[in-house]
Amino acid sequence: MIELDTLFENLTRPVADAQQDVLYSAISIPGYEPHRLAKDHEGAPALLIATRGAPRQYSATRISLEHLQVLHNAECVISGEHGLRETGRFSIVRCATSDTLIQRHFLRMLVGVLGVLGQEPSPEEVSRAINNLVELFRVMVEPARKTVQGFWAELLVIASSTEPILLLDAWHTTPHDVYDFNSGHQRLEVKSARGRQRQHHFALTQLTPPEGARVIIASMLVEPAGAGVSIADLLGEIRTRINVRPDLLIRLEQIVYATLGETWRRAFEMQFDRELAQQSLKFFDAAKIPAVSLAFPASVSDVHFKSDLSNIPSLPKQSLRSAGELFLAALPR
Repeated sequence: MIELDTLFENLTRPVADAQQDVLYSAISIPGYEPHRLAKDHEGAPALLIATRGAPRQYSATRISLEHLQVLHNAECVISGEHGLRETGRFSIVRCATSDTLIQRHFLRMLVGVLGVLGQEPSPEEVSRAINNLVELFRVMVEPARKTVQGFWAELLVIASSTEPILLLDAWHTTPHDVYDFNSGHQRLEVKSARGRQRQHHFALTQLTPPEGARVIIASMLVEPAGAGVSIADLLGEIRTRINVRPDLLIRLEQIVYATLGETWRRAFEMQFDRELAQQSLKFFDAAKIPAVSLAFPASVSDVHFKSDLSNIPSLPKQSLRSAGELFLAALPR
């Protein structure tokens, strides 16, 4: 995986030139040489994307968010290696903040973007990739859609799984999906409980799937731990295992920030006991879990309840291996 952080740190900060509108210190990116990783005179990171074809045929359009700026078809003056200067037209994606943590997240996101773009993207491909990045920065300031504990548990299942790529392909499109993982007729829902009692909250819809669908619940016990594992740690593990799929790197970031929203900074710092969670991980057939009766008025909807799984027999590993590829993939390594 490209170490953009190291490349960026080694770039010198250019001196502002009153005669030039856009001046960058930049370096070609290994494996993606037409594109440049750049640092501007304010010390902010930027990606300069070279497009296939004739850039002058495309108008210069600008996007501006709180921490992200995009300018297409811009003429840039670049101070490259050995002090050589050149001028070229690029799509500029700039991290518009001095916050070093956001800058590091920006550089990490670019790894997936570059993998999708390749060396010679068309203007349309550039536009799609940048739109994905813009959406990532947009959802970073929205309200959180799940608890940190619950989301940490989902990531632990992926990080510990035998087939993280298969799980990521099946991961929920939005945090509000009924099930965490959905593949064909197979549904997997991850539940976590604080403390040592295996009690979980359910929506009735989670335990009453469509006809022909099989639902399995992955249940674990979770406790905060000062020297535990954070969401940031789990994400690092997952990225390493899926780096052959740059589209999944982008999808991973999209789901993370869409779920955590404005709480992402605090969420990345919270740590939980990984050993307890992994040792307590059990799988249950949703059909065996105690649920409320379906005999209620048709006008009643959105039914939620808490159920205790302490006395419910869990599914043996052999049963999961034969239940379907999604359930097999979720088994810990």
